[in-house]
Amino acid sequence: MANGRLGGGVSVNNTNLVVYTVPTTVEFTTLNILISNTSSVDVTMRLSIGLNSIPSLEDFIEYDIIIPAKGSFERTALICSTNEKIIVNADSDALAIRVNGLEQPLPTP
Repeated sequence: MANGRLGGGVSVNNTNLVVYTVPTTVEFTTLNILISNTSSVDVTMRLSIGLNSIPSLEDFIEYDIIIPAKGSFERTALICSTNEKIIVNADSDALAIRVNGLEQPLPTP
């Protein structure tokens, strides 16, 4: 069980990047997603939460939003179940992504 930084990465142009998967050893995770655009141009991004590495339409929580040059984006207090994946797709290699939060351990029998 981890707390604090749970995952992260740097976007890969037009590629689904799984930045965090809720482990099977926890009941759920409460998390925040922080994304910074490190480039001097706007970046278009998609953010999804789902069970597969390729998101379905219902998995998207943000779709083709624009993060301004040198700007940032944040989603907080998201609750994700076991095996759910946080996936970022952008039209640039310039997004710095961080997932932080708390993993809730499975109840003890």
